[in-house]
Amino acid sequence: MSALEVKTPEQQVAEKTPYYKKRIEVFEHFYAREVARIAEAQAAAVGIKVIMPDGKERQAVKGVTTPMDIAKEISAGLAKKAVVADVDGSAWDMLRPLEGDCALKLFSFEDAEGRD
Repeated sequence: MSALEVKTPEQQVAEKTPYYKKRIEVFEHFYAREVARIAEAQAAAVGIKVIMPDGKERQAVKGVTTPMDIAKEISAGLAKKAVVADVDGSAWDMLRPLEGDCALKLFSFEDAEGRD
């Protein structure tokens, strides 16, 4: 193929197929590992305490319960609005499981912390 020839989409995909296969294998490996980790955490059912800004204490399961789960328990509206959490002073993804006893704050996009 000369430098001026353009590869067809089929040729481009054929060249990338080994890369795509490897990426899928890597994803499936990490996905299976995460599913197993969650299953272990659910089976262990280690209880943790989550302290809300108003001082109320909520019960959760270590490695399973997420800030989004807590938001849903409080209200559907809060769950829809919440974009980020603060767990013991650290920014925390709403879908990342809690790792132990903690203080939890939930922020919406209306809060400065939710936009940072």
